[in-house]
Amino acid sequence: MNDSAATRAGVVLAGLALAAAALPWDAPSVGPVENAALAGLAAVAFLAFSLRRHGLLARRSGALLAGLASVGVVGYVGLLTTGALAGSGGGTARSWAVSAAR
Repeated sequence: MNDSAATRAGVVLAGLALAAAALPWDAPSVGPVENAALAGLAAVAFLAFSLRRHGLLARRSGALLAGLASVGVVGYVGLLTTGALAGSGGGTARSWAVSAAR
């Protein structure tokens, strides 16, 4: 994958993460604070990939910033979906299982 394809893919995926942060999540571990944190990380990733794609950000610093923000988005979503941030042990996977059982 060349640099142009990678930045295009990054813009698309970061844009999807930004859109997902704007949606209401029906899970006990996700509230307005979690959505704001996810939106912030996704916005940084989207901005870094976009600036890098248009040549307004150097390759090395752009890749580092976009990569760190992307890893932050993935890690944060992982914590949200496993319920690690909920404190009570309940996450979206557990709430989906309960919903499916009813």
